Amino acid sequence: RLMHGQVSVGWVPHVRATVVVVANDRIAADPLLSGIVRAGASSFRVETLSVAEAARRGAGAEWERETVIMLFESLQDARRAIDAGLSVARLNLGGLRHDQGLVCLCDGVTLDSDDCAILRDLVGRGVQVDVRLMPRDRSCALPPLAREGGR
Repeated sequence: RLMHGQVSVGWVPHVRATVVVVANDRIAADPLLSGIVRAGASSFRVETLSVAEAARRGAGAEWERETVIMLFESLQDARRAIDAGLSVARLNLGGLRHDQGLVCLCDGVTLDSDDCAILRDLVGRGVQVDVRLMPRDRSCALPPLAREGGR
């Protein structure tokens, strides 16, 4: 579910990505799932790594000559990677769905109270948050509950 058309047809060409990193503990631990995730790529490389390994490699110089898109299943995973040393200047939210979300930002992006707390933390650390499914979409504004100092 992490590697799909919105990424490969929309975001990869938009940012001219050469590598897509799927940072997900479950997928990285399962050779079958990793193979399925990597099978859809043609003009770019896909790596499936645990969140900790993606953070370690991203914090180092391994991809310094690459343009990398790193995909996380959740904001919790993104924060784990950032806490482990991954430098993130901009975080795009797209396709975050919850059955009983607290705040619907735009079609396909819904946050619960934990997500809002994580976003407040990340925004407070200087991470720029962009909310949109596809590059051609207009970015949705973060609600006060998800902005630094918001309630």
